[in-house]
Amino acid sequence: MLVSAGHGDPCTARLGPPIPGPDRPPGSAAPVLIQAVLPAHDAAETIGDVLRSVRRILPDAALLVIDDGSGDETAIRAIDGGARVLRVEVSGGCGAALRRGIQASTADWLLLLDAGGGDDLEEIPR
Repeated sequence: MLVSAGHGDPCTARLGPPIPGPDRPPGSAAPVLIQAVLPAHDAAETIGDVLRSVRRILPDAALLVIDDGSGDETAIRAIDGGARVLRVEVSGGCGAALRRGIQASTADWLLLLDAGGGDDLEEIPR
């Protein structure tokens, strides 16, 4: 789902320290116009493939993963996939993670995606 960026209600989940990582493609100096926001909970097995697919289809999009209290390597694999990661220590659910991602975004447009691979990413260009 592509939506105009706005700042919704603040997420009430307690956030851990930010995990460093790029939020745009290497060497990109242009302002971020589109940011993919992916709430993720225990998505280590799928997050890398999803991020690679988004990058292939939208090479200039920024990638933001909200790790919603995962107990696996979701955050590490998201960073390896080129995403900026915000980590929530205690899971607040998908809605809270989405709100946190929307609040943290600096892009003009947001692409809200399922980190588990449930979206048909080939539909993005349409």
